[in-house]
Amino acid sequence: MRTVRRWVWPIPVAIDLHVTWLMGAARVLAEHRDAWTGTVLVVFQPGEEVGRGASSMVADWDDARFPRPDIILGQHVMVGASGTVSYRPGVILSAGDSLKIRLFGRGSHGSQPQTSIDPVIMAASTTLRLQTIVSREISPMDNAVLTIGSGPTRHCSTATTPSWPSSWGW
Repeated sequence: MRTVRRWVWPIPVAIDLHVTWLMGAARVLAEHRDAWTGTVLVVFQPGEEVGRGASSMVADWDDARFPRPDIILGQHVMVGASGTVSYRPGVILSAGDSLKIRLFGRGSHGSQPQTSIDPVIMAASTTLRLQTIVSREISPMDNAVLTIGSGPTRHCSTATTPSWPSSWGW
């Protein structure tokens, strides 16, 4: 009998970087307390990946428990030179939202594709059209991001066209 050992190496994700950096910033501020005055609130945003973190924090904020800050500093994982910090006043980065699209087709046998309404083709066309919104309808002077994060993958037959709804979310 052979024994197989599986090693699992954790892969850091953005939230790991956020927490690490904020803890590091808090440590630097604490070590240099004589260089600044005021109150620092070190706040970790929950639920960023599911798009509810900031709204949860605002809903749970209690002015009686937490002092009102004079300055708020936010940070995020960005592309840039190692060891540098970039900043600017005002809004930066993007907000997230999502939607779910359902496309209904009509199935057929693979030998008669002309009798089908193929939701896989509709999904591909929809994806291509949505991807051109940013490149062809938004000014290059404006910030915009549109990500198609998943697609239909339920149907696996090579001999038929599916008839059920093809749905996925962005």
